[in-house]
Amino acid sequence: MKKYIFYIASILLFVQCAQRGTPSGGPKDITPPKLVRAVPDTLSTNVSTKLKEINLYFDELVQLRDYSKNIIISPPVEPAPTFLPAGTASREVQVKFNDTLRPNTTYTINFGKSIVDNNEGNPYSFFTYVFSTGKTIDSLTLSGEVKDMMSNEPLKDIVVALYEVGKNYSDSVVFKEKPYYIAKVDSANRYEFKYLKAGKFRLVAFEDKVPNVKIDLKQEKMAFASEIIDTQTTRVAPTLALFTPEQGYRYQDGKQEGYGRINFYVTGNPEKMEVKPISHDLGELLQIHREYSDTLQMYFNPEKANFKDKRTRLKFTLTHDAVTDSIPTVLYDNSIKYNFKVYGGTDDMTPAKKLQIGADYPIDTFNTKFISVKKDSVALDFTVQKINYRKLQIDFPIQWESKYQVELLPGAITNWFGKENDTVAIDFGTKRERDYGNLELILQNKPDSPFWLKLFDSSNKEIYSIYTTDSKFDFKFLPPKKYHFQIWVDENKNKRYDTGNILENRQPEPVYIYPDPINVKAFWDVKETWVLPKKE
Repeated sequence: MKKYIFYIASILLFVQCAQRGTPSGGPKDITPPKLVRAVPDTLSTNVSTKLKEINLYFDELVQLRDYSKNIIISPPVEPAPTFLPAGTASREVQVKFNDTLRPNTTYTINFGKSIVDNNEGNPYSFFTYVFSTGKTIDSLTLSGEVKDMMSNEPLKDIVVALYEVGKNYSDSVVFKEKPYYIAKVDSANRYEFKYLKAGKFRLVAFEDKVPNVKIDLKQEKMAFASEIIDTQTTRVAPTLALFTPEQGYRYQDGKQEGYGRINFYVTGNPEKMEVKPISHDLGELLQIHREYSDTLQMYFNPEKANFKDKRTRLKFTLTHDAVTDSIPTVLYDNSIKYNFKVYGGTDDMTPAKKLQIGADYPIDTFNTKFISVKKDSVALDFTVQKINYRKLQIDFPIQWESKYQVELLPGAITNWFGKENDTVAIDFGTKRERDYGNLELILQNKPDSPFWLKLFDSSNKEIYSIYTTDSKFDFKFLPPKKYHFQIWVDENKNKRYDTGNILENRQPEPVYIYPDPINVKAFWDVKETWVLPKKE
């Protein structure tokens, strides 16, 4: 009997011990941690400027996750405070200050989603701790919206900033210093500043890819309000439109890009620039630089340069805006062999398209005697024109459900080096007309200035770009897929799109994005009307 009782007691003890763990399959904890107490209390006033730390106590163990990305302090505190716990769990979060605070200032610490419970990682989302070293808590607010000029996609990691405009303020401050107030854009592309003081501020938004709360022109888009914001009279700010900022001129690099070709790269998209060799006589040069582009291509004939070594360091000067400077040497590898390639673009050829022939070196001349075009082996009449320095267009009648043969014999194309192409055979066929769709676009309230109408496919590849003042457009024989439009306005009519510049208080030229993708189906005609906003 004693053995039996001992056996039952052992089983009960085992079951009780087994039940001490968390039952599998039970409800998941989705409750975020709760703040129990704060020292000093949130919304405290007359806090000492020599405050050493803030202590936040929670009802359960918490961790700080990605706090360097999540926590925003306004105005910024330098040097940055220390946040604890770091890498461990605790019921207490500490903010340790490493220097004195500003007098008569309201501070906000937005923890974002950094405070999470230890078990499930539930965030105590966007908790904001507020205190003042003065007698009152500043209470003004400012809200608004940010969009991307070139996309309708939701924004990520966008910082909105207010820079105080004082006696010594200049707009270059936005590139050098941290802002006075900081907010982040939410999933609806909106933001809100709270606990603002009365004053005048420059309102700016930017990507913070380099997480230093400063604008990096090389990597980050930005936006700004044209007018200075007075927080005493403004509650809703104008919509901010992110753009890629204009960069100042700067030489970047020179690099060999094949036989007899060196590319020189700059920032700032200069109108004109020119290079000149100073270490070697390279003979006749061909320099190609499209206005306002960031690359200059220079061609020379290595056979006439008479390089003695396999690798040669070449020195150049570069002239831009009437200023000539020496630039770093460029290493030229003379062992790279000449190879002239000619190719044809035949993707989805239709009666609305022209065959284009490309070359990997500048085309000097072409000779139609060495070009033939056939349809099902029957010769066709054709014309040829040069459309840019590396591309020809061959025009001939193209019909549906047909096969074409285009042949370029040696001598059809002579490049800048005086060398001819090898034989090139280009064969292609056309599909049925019913395999394509047509798209008609009508614009209402079209811009007063000329503009570029751009058509993109579902992969965001640019299909057409037209510089125009028209209001009706027909796109024939489009492959069935989804498309969307953009309009880039050339307000100053200089035939280039001008982005913004905060130092000149110049906003980028307007861009309009069609709100929804257009589904073009095979053997369908689609007609769309785009009503643009009226100019105020």
